[in-house]
Amino acid sequence: FYNPGVPTTVELPISDGSSRGPFTISNCTGVIIQDLRIASSRDHGMIVASCNNVTIRRCVYNNCGLWGIYMILPYGAAYSNITVENCTAQWCHCGLLGLTTSQSGGTFIGKITNLLVQYNTILDCQLGAPWDAALTADDYWSGAIKLFGSLIGDSAWTGYVQYNYVDRQGTRDRDVKGVQGGGIYLDTVAGSITVRYNDIRNCRTFGIGVEMSPASHIVEYNSIYFCGQNNEGIA
Repeated sequence: FYNPGVPTTVELPISDGSSRGPFTISNCTGVIIQDLRIASSRDHGMIVASCNNVTIRRCVYNNCGLWGIYMILPYGAAYSNITVENCTAQWCHCGLLGLTTSQSGGTFIGKITNLLVQYNTILDCQLGAPWDAALTADDYWSGAIKLFGSLIGDSAWTGYVQYNYVDRQGTRDRDVKGVQGGGIYLDTVAGSITVRYNDIRNCRTFGIGVEMSPASHIVEYNSIYFCGQNNEGIA
């Protein structure tokens, strides 16, 4: 998906109830997606499932019903070299990026090494329920950038979340969950993720949250302004 010099627009009518998002990329290795604009998806803007060595850059996500980018790893997988950079999300229900492992019998296992999420801009997200009430689920709450991992087995993640700009998360409409409207959220992530040099403003709840995760993560040199909890730590 490469259109040098000219952004490609994928426009999906909100009224199209049959859609689950503009497109899904699955079971692939070595993919570069750049200069793409996705607007008015009822679900995620982009779903990336079971893909290794993926780079997404300079993409724009507007008015997505859930995440701009939703990435999911297969159960127990160990993937590497996942990059999301210089992307923009605005007016998406959840935020720019939701990255999660898969579960079996209620247990999540999997890991990513060499993760890089940087120089992204997230504005005016987490403002209420998705357009389709049937899509409202606890899985999709909190964090303009959310990593959801595992503490079981060899599930140690490594990487960087850095130089991202987050503003106006969950600042109007209603809360779907008690911690709706957060900035960067690490949920049950083992290993060592460095969260640094991010500029986070006007979040209804936390600036940076690390929940049920080891203390090996490095959270430093971030700027957090006017958040309900101006914290770098436990949400």
